[in-house]
Amino acid sequence: MTVNLEDWAMITAMPIEGHALTGRVERTNWQERVATLIGDCPAAKGNRTSGVPLIWLSEHRQKCPEAADETTLEWYARAYLWYILTEVVFPDSSGNSAVWSYLFFPLDDATQRMGDKSNMGGFVWAFSIWMWERLPVGRPEKMPRRPWGAYSEDGDESRHPIVAYDWDVVKLYTGLNKTSYKTYTNELDALTHTQRCIMPMICVYAVEWHLPHRVATQFGVYQHTPPGQPTDTGGHALHL
Repeated sequence: MTVNLEDWAMITAMPIEGHALTGRVERTNWQERVATLIGDCPAAKGNRTSGVPLIWLSEHRQKCPEAADETTLEWYARAYLWYILTEVVFPDSSGNSAVWSYLFFPLDDATQRMGDKSNMGGFVWAFSIWMWERLPVGRPEKMPRRPWGAYSEDGDESRHPIVAYDWDVVKLYTGLNKTSYKTYTNELDALTHTQRCIMPMICVYAVEWHLPHRVATQFGVYQHTPPGQPTDTGGHALHL
């Protein structure tokens, strides 16, 4: 089984249709361009070319000064959206940098990790919700949710609850490791099977295929072995 586009749309309310985010990634003078968009940029350390340290971004663009002018407001707004994109939506395995390409693409016109290294990237909170929704194994117990009005804005009819709202308040399971292991294996043994869009997913220079036919059983459809085409998972022609 795998995370599919329907899961992503229902958990995050992010659109899965429309134009791909792509274009040229030019490193020349990237620090000067960052300073133009958010008002400042730290000096590069060593051979760092990926972006700005997240700790610097949170320290220097965390709270917008009161009575700030329009230009300053735009700097802080861009920095906030940049932080959300690089630390929540598109975090990479470095875990300590705000990648500069995301600032230029979506913002040009418009959980702090400790330590220098990490070993997991991606939209982690959405992946957790996906696991709890799809795998009844070791997931927490749902508790009464807080009123949706605590999150929505008065008069904004476009803000509707998403799948993640079902897990607003949870009770985590705790216990001895040996008993937890037995619980998990029993739940796995009791699992039963409970659409398809084959297309490339593009984010700047990264291209990967969405291949739900490889997990057809997840959708209650007969699983062919081996799965059919496409076999190209991001070759030269697709990148062009």
